[in-house]
Amino acid sequence: MLGMTKFLKIEYEKAVREVTEIKNNSSIKDIVIEKVEQVIIKKDMNYANAVTRKPEQTFAIKISTKNNKDLGQVEQLLKTNVQPSKLNVPIAKVKKIKTGEVIVECINKKDIETLTTVINTSQKLQSKEIIKDNFKKQVKEEFRLGGRDKDKCVSVVLEVTSEARKEFLKRRIILEWESVYAKDYIFLVQCSKCYRYGHKSDKCKESTQICGKCGNKGHDFQNCKSNDTNCIVCVRATGNKKGCKIDHVARDQKCPTMMKIKEKIIKSIDYGQ
Repeated sequence: MLGMTKFLKIEYEKAVREVTEIKNNSSIKDIVIEKVEQVIIKKDMNYANAVTRKPEQTFAIKISTKNNKDLGQVEQLLKTNVQPSKLNVPIAKVKKIKTGEVIVECINKKDIETLTTVINTSQKLQSKEIIKDNFKKQVKEEFRLGGRDKDKCVSVVLEVTSEARKEFLKRRIILEWESVYAKDYIFLVQCSKCYRYGHKSDKCKESTQICGKCGNKGHDFQNCKSNDTNCIVCVRATGNKKGCKIDHVARDQKCPTMMKIKEKIIKSIDYGQ
């Protein structure tokens, strides 16, 4: 998953970047001159007010042609088939991008929905909504696991909003030539002395060292000479009942007892859904 965050940022902000290009427009301003709205600039707006003023929210769509052969004619087709004044739809911004497609913004969501309906019902034009959520506010990289020495695989741990989490878990993510997936990351603090969860060895109340391999007392994992492998975590949880899988070390990431604890934690978290 090397570079996953960078890749996601690029893909996520690509559409947003196309929209911001509108600020430097415009080769097709003449298609919106059919309706001119009065703009009032307050005379008492000083520098402090200007820099603290929040940018006006807009809703955007990217307009293309249904036939790729006509992609260079998007601008002309838009002028011919769509008349904002008759639709009573004020256009906030418009920009033709390098691909030949056109990005149009409206301040009102209903206006952009009206425009979308008209465009999508036309014979030659089609539109796609541009998501303008701020990626940096939705996703934050916390840290990475792996990637050292010969290990080329890197797991990226992200702190995300409930909306972003839902999208990440919905489907696999195509990262260059690989198909990767996201899953909830739950880290459990585990003591290296008693192998219980919730504290570290310096806070452990156990007087005797417990082995993380064989589960016996009196020695640590590195000095274990036993040929048996018994997970002390599972032994405690199951009472060493028959049929219980305990033939793994106490720090095994696939330890069934640990996985059950994580499942309970995940179910107890309110993800805002």
